[in-house]
Amino acid sequence: MSPPRTFFADFPYPAAKRYTSQPGVQDQNTQEEDEDTGPFVAEVLYDNDDNRSSEGVPVAVRRFKETIREPKPPRPSDEKYHFPNNFTKKEVYDHYKTDMVQVQESLQYLSFKRYWLKYYPLVTIPTTNKFSVCDFCELYKSKRDKATTRMEKADAVEALKLHRKQQAEERATAGRHHWKALDNPKDCAYIQIDGMDQKKTALPHFSKQPKSVDGAALVGVHLVGAMIFHGRLQTRAFLTYNNLKSDSNLTITVLQKILLEWEGILPPTLYLQLDNNVRENKNNILFAYLAMLLGKKVFLKIKLSFLLVGHTHDFVDQMFNHFSQVLRRENAFTMSRLRSVIENSYDPKSLTSVLTQTWDFKHFIESQSFSEH
Repeated sequence: MSPPRTFFADFPYPAAKRYTSQPGVQDQNTQEEDEDTGPFVAEVLYDNDDNRSSEGVPVAVRRFKETIREPKPPRPSDEKYHFPNNFTKKEVYDHYKTDMVQVQESLQYLSFKRYWLKYYPLVTIPTTNKFSVCDFCELYKSKRDKATTRMEKADAVEALKLHRKQQAEERATAGRHHWKALDNPKDCAYIQIDGMDQKKTALPHFSKQPKSVDGAALVGVHLVGAMIFHGRLQTRAFLTYNNLKSDSNLTITVLQKILLEWEGILPPTLYLQLDNNVRENKNNILFAYLAMLLGKKVFLKIKLSFLLVGHTHDFVDQMFNHFSQVLRRENAFTMSRLRSVIENSYDPKSLTSVLTQTWDFKHFIESQSFSEH
């Protein structure tokens, strides 16, 4: 028996394929795919060929692949697809049921879950969230759950739907940019920069910290990670002690070092994704620096993007997750040992640097006088 024709049809919230970087490995299912349609996922959605041959399944697969097109991983690993973890299966079911009203066909909730498990076992919803929760998602959910009339509930559901659609579209755009940089390195590059929770990198680091060790006595170490997509994937890790502020000067210094140490010729277009943080990134200091790069013709075009707050989990965060997993097993009592652990925790190997100072671009900008137009 085949799954319902519109089991996941037109579901507006893409699922992200989980991955790790594996140099030299290419997904055989995506070698000949069209750039605008994303990967064809029939091979990973079904357990046997009989299911795929059933009438209606090709339609479901064709439409379902649009659901998981955000974002394609730079290289494949396991074949799991995750919806955002602020979803529940009941919410997915409610959307399915609304869609099925038009064709007067619907499954009960228990049957829906059974079909999901049988025909789409690799599409899951994470059980836990290690990252910050989106305030808007929680607000709209609260309004939906506390609604006393159908109108209030419908308004809250629609607001939540539009919000999720917006974040999905932004993430899909980021996915297109990084693939464009991998496929067309002469035209563009894509760089992601983000910071890691410094509690995990304080020195000395113990895989199992003794109770006698006072956490306040540890030396704070901040890690800024960068992923450079330009024909291939390169990873960087910049380490600083707490005497350097995590501000726009640090972000600018990291980006400047990446550009100064660039291999080959810089492309005309830079796609840059940063954390949605006012103190470090979303401010006039950083925008002035990017304007300077354009003014000096370092790049002809720069596209800066920020994912919505609470939806910023990206490739760099997945790299940080690898660092954390290894650090849970390894001791690192010195900076040199910490660098060694980080460099060997991810593939491709992360080039590490210790920053002891930053360029004071903020002071430079504030000291300049600009004529008003």
